Amino acid sequence: KWSEDDRAWLAGFIDGEGWIGIAKVTSATSRAGFYYRPGVVVPQVHRAPLDRLMRLIHGYATMCPRKATNVRWASQWVVNVFNRGVLVELLTPILRQLSIKREQAAVVLHYIEVAARAPRGFGPLPEMTRCYERCTWLNTEKPAVSALPEHTAGDDAWLGAVIEGEGSIQITKHGKKQGNGHVYSLRVSVGMIDEAFVRHVRAVAGSGVVYCERRAGHGNNQKDCWWWTAGAKQARAILERVFPFLDRKKAHVGVARRLYREGMVINMKAGLPPAVLAVKLA
Repeated sequence: KWSEDDRAWLAGFIDGEGWIGIAKVTSATSRAGFYYRPGVVVPQVHRAPLDRLMRLIHGYATMCPRKATNVRWASQWVVNVFNRGVLVELLTPILRQLSIKREQAAVVLHYIEVAARAPRGFGPLPEMTRCYERCTWLNTEKPAVSALPEHTAGDDAWLGAVIEGEGSIQITKHGKKQGNGHVYSLRVSVGMIDEAFVRHVRAVAGSGVVYCERRAGHGNNQKDCWWWTAGAKQARAILERVFPFLDRKKAHVGVARRLYREGMVINMKAGLPPAVLAVKLA
């Protein structure tokens, strides 16, 4: 029911922003005292990409606001998919285009198949418990990617979804001046802890550089972070390719287009153009 671009966008966005797993839910009515609930959960600070996700799913999914529990965090919108039929329809077509969460998706699909054959009223089968434990380990330990997405005609859609979810579109002010103004340049980047995934982003983009930021994060969560970044004309060309598949960040590309029309030189005496002031670049 989805086009190649739709499948690629879903895979890229869920890979970057989503959670695929099996939750253990306490239940007073269950004979075992709990039950397993497979699902896909996708949180986002900005609602626009989740609206696109909901339009594509067309199934039993809910979207609701979630208030931040820490004053330093932003509140989020969350899409929840727990209906098993919808999970099968969602994960099966995009399985080969997932990367970071491909194994979790495969385990969830296997769990649903096993659960459909399980007798009712006897609690979870051992195989269902093994699926739960495997998914929990994958989501907690985050092992290195074992399989990269297949290259398809929807590569631009996949890249657009990754940039929408995990990417940053920035405008950098350089120290050098031209006449009475400063020079501003465009940069687009994606950062993840998995090197293979970031190198795949570089392969799909066709340009840019990959580098490692050692021990990023705080406390016990410190891990090396890998970055792909492209600047100047490379970034401009990439963003024009993925523009149809962006949502909130279309506004960022609009700012970049404005600055390119102005030669990337802004007269600081007059301040930044309204187009720049109107958009908080992420």
